Amino acid sequence: MRHTLTVAVVLVLALAGSARAQTDITHLAGCQKKIASEGAKFAQRTINSELKCTQAIDKCIINCEAGVYGPVCGDPPVPPCCNPDDPNNPLNQDYLNCSTDAQLTCSVETAKMDKWEMQKQDRITGSCSPPNVSSTAICTSDTPGLHFTTLAAGCEALIPGWQCNGIADILACVGGPLERQLVDQISGLLDPRASDAIALLPSSIQQKFSNVPITRKVKDTLVGSGQYDVWTLPNLNGGDPLVVRIETGDDTGSAQSLVQPQVLLVAKVGTDYAMLPGTTVRPQSCAVPNSCGQPCPIFKRTVPFDGTFYLAISANTANGCGANGKYKLFVTTVGGVVPQLSVDDAGISFTPCAPG
Repeated sequence: MRHTLTVAVVLVLALAGSARAQTDITHLAGCQKKIASEGAKFAQRTINSELKCTQAIDKCIINCEAGVYGPVCGDPPVPPCCNPDDPNNPLNQDYLNCSTDAQLTCSVETAKMDKWEMQKQDRITGSCSPPNVSSTAICTSDTPGLHFTTLAAGCEALIPGWQCNGIADILACVGGPLERQLVDQISGLLDPRASDAIALLPSSIQQKFSNVPITRKVKDTLVGSGQYDVWTLPNLNGGDPLVVRIETGDDTGSAQSLVQPQVLLVAKVGTDYAMLPGTTVRPQSCAVPNSCGQPCPIFKRTVPFDGTFYLAISANTANGCGANGKYKLFVTTVGGVVPQLSVDDAGISFTPCAPG
């Protein structure tokens, strides 16, 4: 009888342990499902919302470029005309009205995105917190577990010193800024004009698109063979995308450029400049054809390391174009760094020494 009772007790305990284990696995699976479903829902909503914003501005820019708001401004602009880069310079009321309406659309959409972020985090927290799911089960790379610790490298890049100690850490990285970074990249990919569109928004709204590269545009004139304009790009982050292109301007009044611009990405070494390897400059058609029938330069690369970089622009006279002429510089970076002219029409020295 005593033996039978012992066996019964062991069986009951085993069944109870099995039930608890099954319950734990059920909660763990439910947590993973909630993270996936809420994350996917947030991503889909946010991509659509970001596109609704940028495409509203795209429409205004395209109308300006197409002459809907009057003739497109030349250089220098002669009002009345429409400047696609700025509805206020010179003032074009139709373009400004369209841009203002688009900004209201963006304000509404960014408020929605903030709300969806809070909803996502609240719902995930409700399904993934103790006692239902332990911190160890969320982070561990052992079995059973959700293995989120395997994302440590990506999270540490965003949040120095990040460690996975529970659901709060997951939401501080994977379920928060890391997901938003990827969402912003997708919406930027689906709308090639997004970089130009976001540049027209107030800074308070631009900050809501922190991972979508923003295009900044500046103009100047090249004067003299062997002379450089050097533009400073401060505080770039290693690993971020960098796109640089140069367009020609009308130097004759008859839609012709007299210059073929060329560009080098360089770093400062003392008072000299060092060219950075890994920059492949490609040709593209110039917006204003030049007198020697040559292309304009463009390059896209990742920023090699954290720091300040420089663009050295000069005239290429080897193909028959002159040394003097207008140009427009387009720089696309995460955060929208504005190029600053640090050297204007002067000679500079290059060194073979690598920066660092």
